Amino acid sequence: QIPKESPLYQPTMLIMALHRSRVDDDFSTAAGLFDEMLSADAENAEIWQYYGDAARRDADYQQALEYYDQALALGGDAARLEYKRGITFDNLGQDDATETALRRSIELDQSDAYALNYLGYWLLEHDGDPEEALALIRAAVTAQPRNGFLMDSLGWGYYRLGRYDRAVLFLERAVSLRPVDPVIIDHLGDAYEKVGRLREAVFQWQHALDKSHPDLDHETVRAKIAAA
Repeated sequence: QIPKESPLYQPTMLIMALHRSRVDDDFSTAAGLFDEMLSADAENAEIWQYYGDAARRDADYQQALEYYDQALALGGDAARLEYKRGITFDNLGQDDATETALRRSIELDQSDAYALNYLGYWLLEHDGDPEEALALIRAAVTAQPRNGFLMDSLGWGYYRLGRYDRAVLFLERAVSLRPVDPVIIDHLGDAYEKVGRLREAVFQWQHALDKSHPDLDHETVRAKIAAA
C-alpha cells in the first residue's frame, strides 16, 4: 500500500525481493521485482548486488557475475563484491579467477572473516599452501571467535592436514558454539575416530543423524557407524 513516490517504496520492494529469493526460493518473482526497481533506478549498485545474490542462489552463476560486474562498475562495495565474485567463480569451476577475486577481496578488506575463511578453506581443498590456508582461517576465527562455522573450518583444516589432535580441540569448540549443526557434529565424530575415540565418534555420528538435516550425507554417516 506504500505509494511509489514514497521514499519507503524502493526499500520495501527490496525487502520483498530478498524474501522471495531467500525464504520462498522463488527467483522468478524476485527477478520481476528487481527489474522493476532497476527500471526506476538503474544506477543503484546495491540493487545490482542483491540481484546477483539472488541469481547465484538460483544457480545462475553466469548471470550473477554480470550483475556483480555491473555493481562494481557503479561503485559498489568492491571488497564484498569481489568476495561474492570469488564464490561464483568457484561454483563455475574457474580456479584461477576464484583465487584472484578472493585475494582481491582480502586486499581491500583484511577484516572480512568470511572472505578469509573462504580463501583459506579453498586453498586446503585445492592443494594450496597449507600453512597459508590455516593462517587465513585462524585470522577469520580471531576476528569472530564466537562463530561456530569458522571454528569448524579451522578444526576441519587441521583434520585435512592429518593433525587430528588439533582438529579435535577446535571441532569440540565448534560444536559447543553450534550444538545443533549436524555437519559440524559429523566432523567432530570423524576427528574422534582418527584419534581412536570410537565410542565418542559413534555417539556424535548418531547425534548428527538424529538432526535429519538435508546437508548431511546420511548413508555415509551410517556406513561410518557400521565400520566403527
